[in-house]
Amino acid sequence: MIAVVGCRKTLVSDAARELEKSKMARFDEKSGNLYVTELGRVASHFYIRHSSIVIYNDLLKRHMSEAEVGQDTTCWNIAPDPELAISC
Repeated sequence: MIAVVGCRKTLVSDAARELEKSKMARFDEKSGNLYVTELGRVASHFYIRHSSIVIYNDLLKRHMSEAEVGQDTTCWNIAPDPELAISC
């Protein structure tokens, strides 16, 4: 039973570190607290995958004009998840 708890803690900590690396959350390793960032909140509201956020972070530079942002985002080839599509 103790091994399962340790394994679960490791999985959660690894996931939290990955979210912190992609700037979607802040993880305090000492207390174990996880704090959401604005980027993480936007991603969750619009069902944006972690892998898409990683691409976004890699391609977006600190100082870009609107034209540069539009040019970079048009070639991402990121399709929405069909499972999350809403049909009326």
